[in-house]
Amino acid sequence: MKWLETSGHFELSTALVDESAPASNETKGVRATPYTRCQGRWRKRPNHELEYLRQQVIDLEEELAVLHQPDTKLATLNTTGGLEIDNSDGRSWKCIAARQSEQADATLMENVKLRALLEGNLRVARALENAIDQHVRKVSRNLYWQSEEVEELRASTLPDELLFGLLNENIENQYSIIDSIFEASGVTHMTHSLCPKFQVQEGSRGATFHRGEVKIVG
Repeated sequence: MKWLETSGHFELSTALVDESAPASNETKGVRATPYTRCQGRWRKRPNHELEYLRQQVIDLEEELAVLHQPDTKLATLNTTGGLEIDNSDGRSWKCIAARQSEQADATLMENVKLRALLEGNLRVARALENAIDQHVRKVSRNLYWQSEEVEELRASTLPDELLFGLLNENIENQYSIIDSIFEASGVTHMTHSLCPKFQVQEGSRGATFHRGEVKIVG
C-alpha cells in the first residue's frame, strides 16, 4: 500500500514537471548559446597559437555584438499567459511595474559587466596576437638574414604575410641604401634636360651624328 502511494506521488510530480517545462522554455525565448566557442587548443607551433587567438577574437566580437543588441527578453516576459489582474486596483499595476523595473536594472547591470569583461578579454587577445606575430617576424628575420650556420628557411614554411613583409622590408632597405649613395655623391642635386640632342662631328671620314640621353630617377 505504501509503495502504491509513493508511485502515485512520483507520477504526479513528474506530470507537474512535464507541464511546467514548456512554460520555462517559452519564457526564455532566446538561445542560451548564440555563439560558438573554439573547442580545444592545439599548440604545436606559433602559427597554431595565432590561429587560436584569431578565433578567440572572432568569438569575442560575436559575443559583444550579441550584448550590444537590445534585450527583448524583458519585453516578452510579461505577455498574457493566464495572469489575471484586477484593473480596479492600481496597486497591482504598481507592483508589476516595480518588479519589471528591478528586473530591467539587474539585467542592464549584468549586461554592462559582461560587456566590460568581454572588451577586456578582446584587448588581451589582440595584444597577445600582435606580440606573437612580432616575435615570429623577428625570429624568422634573424634566422633568414643573419644566421649562416642554420639551414635557410624555405618559402613554403613561411606564411604569406610574413613572406611579403620580409620582401617589402628588403626592398625598403635597398632603396634607402641607393638614396644614401646618391646623396653622398651629389647625384640627387644634379639636374639634366631630358630632351635628347644630336651632336654633329666632322672628321677625315666625314660627318657623324651622336645622340645621347641621360635619365636620373631620384
